[in-house]
Amino acid sequence: MLKDHSEVLAQLNFRATKRETSGYLVELLRANEDRYLDVTVALMLDIAAMDRFPNLERQVDGAEMVTKAQAAVAELRRWTGKQQEIIKEHEAHAAAIAESAKKDQDGRAFAQAHGDLKQRFFAMHSAADKHQRGRDFEGFINELFALYDLEPRAAYSLEHEQIDGAFSFDTDHYVLEAKWWKDAIGRRELDVQEQH
Repeated sequence: MLKDHSEVLAQLNFRATKRETSGYLVELLRANEDRYLDVTVALMLDIAAMDRFPNLERQVDGAEMVTKAQAAVAELRRWTGKQQEIIKEHEAHAAAIAESAKKDQDGRAFAQAHGDLKQRFFAMHSAADKHQRGRDFEGFINELFALYDLEPRAAYSLEHEQIDGAFSFDTDHYVLEAKWWKDAIGRRELDVQEQH
């Protein structure tokens, strides 16, 4: 936790006992409260989360030392409980802001892609080469379906027919026949299937 505070680490004597070293660390942090507030709170929260004390358990009077440590940590936990709630609230707030920003960014990206497809459609509409327009239209349809998460599949050929594409919606799969008609089409072209 002190990796970003080498000036504090440099002042600690790790040849001294743990109690002496930790006591001196507390004094250093207290002497510069404003500067080290974040790291002090982080250390307190980390200690308040402790539930085992293996180093103390191995001591001769381990049972007594563990009991004292548990009581001290419980007291620290009482003091840091409110801080922990505040941190959780801040983290939840930051996550909500990040999620909102991502939704906004995704919305802008969707609108941009949709606008680009619309311009491509208008460009195809005025194209002179009908065959090229038909090939471009197949690609356009696939990109449009992909934009709406319809899992498009590219054109493929069967023995007696050309399938212009396919897509999925919910649990259903559909094949697509794409044609570019100059005039509006009627019901016959939409729901009457040809017999082979």
